[in-house]
This record gives sequence, structure tokens and C-alpha cells, in this order.
Amino acid sequence: MTRQHGGSLIITLIGMAVLLLGALSLLRSTDTASAISNNTATKQAAVEAADAGLQAAAVALSGITNFDANVAGSYFATQQAVDAHGLLTADWSVAAPRQVGAFQVQYLIDRLCDAPLPVTDSAVQCSIAPTVGQASSHKVGAPLYLPKAPVYFRVTARVVGPRSGESFIQAVVSK
Repeated sequence: MTRQHGGSLIITLIGMAVLLLGALSLLRSTDTASAISNNTATKQAAVEAADAGLQAAAVALSGITNFDANVAGSYFATQQAVDAHGLLTADWSVAAPRQVGAFQVQYLIDRLCDAPLPVTDSAVQCSIAPTVGQASSHKVGAPLYLPKAPVYFRVTARVVGPRSGESFIQAVVSK
């Protein structure tokens, strides 16, 4: 009769421990990939919600008749202060929230004019697009007619996600 010392049992237990660690590692990497995929989908949904906010702001901007008067909670007649990231430092609690899917969207519009109100000369007091004039004729000394330059407005949309994550998107539009 031969005596067994249990060497194969120890080797089997070590092999099982290695297999268990490999399975746990595979499970963890699958969870990480799933979390990354979920974060990417949430980010894309936030961008789409912000786009809906920018579109709502464009509709609101087209309804404003007096650009020299603030509209509470949505429009500022002059350019507002920004932080180091270029985002408005305005109080977002005054902006009306809109629900877009699982996201809460707010927007604020500010006219890119620094001058005191009323704005009498937008070419001097506001950020405007450069215009190219055309003479009425090709004669030397003919008067140069300049079209009215559009004034720029900055639209900032703020999106708050289902897990309280914040995103900001800005667009500059002219009118």
C-alpha cells in the first residue's frame, strides 16, 4: 500500500483559484465595457436634448420684438459675464426648465452688445458680421451701399441628466 500526501489536491486547488481569478477578471471587464457604453449613450442623449433647447431658443428669439428689453428668464439685451470656460455666470434658477426625455433643459440668450441701452448703432456697440459693400455703379467715386449687418446672439443651453450630470452647449446665431 502506498501513502498519499495530497499533492494533487493542492495542485487542483491552485488551478481552481487561477480559474476563479480569470473568471472574475472577465466579469469585471465586461461590467466596465457596459458602463462605458452606457455613459456614451447618455452623453449622446444629452447632446440631442441640448439641441432641442437650442431650437426652442431660436423660436423664442424670433418672437422677440424689442431687442433692447430683457425678457425675464430667457433673454438679456446686453452681453452677460462669462466664467473662465466661456459659460454664462447668470442665475440658472430663473430660466424655465423644459423636460426632454429624461433630461431637464434650460436656455438663456444674450445679445452680444456691450453698450448701454438702447443700442443706437449696432455697428459700433455690438459684435457684428463683417459686411462687404457694393457700389451702385462702377464709376470712380460712386457711393458705397452697405447692407444692414446682422447682430449676433449667444444661446447657452444647460442640460441636467437623470444622474444630476450637467452639460452646456452654446451657439452663436445672427438676426
